[in-house]
Amino acid sequence: PPARPGTVHIVPRAQLAGLRDAYSSEPIDAACALARCGACQALYHAESLQALRRDNHGRCAVCGSTDLGPVRVT
Repeated sequence: PPARPGTVHIVPRAQLAGLRDAYSSEPIDAACALARCGACQALYHAESLQALRRDNHGRCAVCGSTDLGPVRVT
């Protein structure tokens, strides 16, 4: 089941190495605000999340889930 809205995803910095934003295809920058899909684990920069909210009814570009929450990089 989807997480409660606003659930924070804890992600170790090492797991971000080599990953790309699932919407823009830009390399993930751990210094930027990030969001992650709780269903498929796709990662997004804040700008991509805004675009998904605006253009895709707030759904993940990969799986269609609305379970998109903020990421805290550790």
